[in-house]
Amino acid sequence: DTAAGPLGSSVTLVDGSNFCISGLAGDMYSDRPHGVFHEDTRIVSRWRLTVNDVTLEPLAARALEPYRAVFIGRPARAAGHADSPLIVERNREVGAGILEEITVRNHSREPAVCVVELAMDADFADLFEVKDARIIRHWDQSRHPEGDSLTIQGVWRGIHKGVILQAPDATFSHEGLGYRTVVPP
Repeated sequence: DTAAGPLGSSVTLVDGSNFCISGLAGDMYSDRPHGVFHEDTRIVSRWRLTVNDVTLEPLAARALEPYRAVFIGRPARAAGHADSPLIVERNREVGAGILEEITVRNHSREPAVCVVELAMDADFADLFEVKDARIIRHWDQSRHPEGDSLTIQGVWRGIHKGVILQAPDATFSHEGLGYRTVVPP
């Protein structure tokens, strides 16, 4: 089956030979057959969004086109707290990379201070290594956060690969990016 869309506990998006597989909340984990794949190489192996250090629980995931989906979630409830008034919408497109727009809505009566962070990694694993859950090649990596981007480069036996994460006005670290914002009611 090559159809795009939700399948069990994952969502697959396809654009030609490029594709993306994630969980229902939109996150991707390197220990699962998740990621963004370009020319049979996993160029994104981790893509994890948190709001105020809390992962999102999925509320809905829907493929709008074979290459585009929307994920709706909210920060998971902490012990002793009511459900979060924050709703997070992730609009994603896959092509020769990934484009994601994130919108946070506040359904409370008070402004909400939010720290939105996206942790990202690239292991440059071969598609068949990922399918077999046996990553054999381990790339020597360098990470360079600079300005409004994070560049991850890998070298293995003289082969060079790289990926760039960009976001306007974000704060970048070696692990990904973050925004601190106040979301009005």
